Amino acid sequence: MTHATISTSDRTWDNKIENALVFGQIISWREVSEFCKDLSCLLENLVSFGKNHPSAALPIFEIFFAGCLEKCDEIDGSGNDLGIFLDELACAWI
Repeated sequence: MTHATISTSDRTWDNKIENALVFGQIISWREVSEFCKDLSCLLENLVSFGKNHPSAALPIFEIFFAGCLEKCDEIDGSGNDLGIFLDELACAWI
């Protein structure tokens, strides 16, 4: 997707996802639960958006999922909180 075809709404969602995932910041085991709660709130908002705009929501789900996979290297996954969230995200995506 080129910048010329990205709508303002898409950029807003991209920013929300990027801000929620805080790329470059390591998430310790003490912070993982709160981090995943924040992601869940964003997911709820995306699901609500998707009910009214399903075709617009699909690429946003893809970006969110890809971003979470990228974030895996920066998070303490010993409690599997992110894995559980990824299951929720995948189910909502489908």
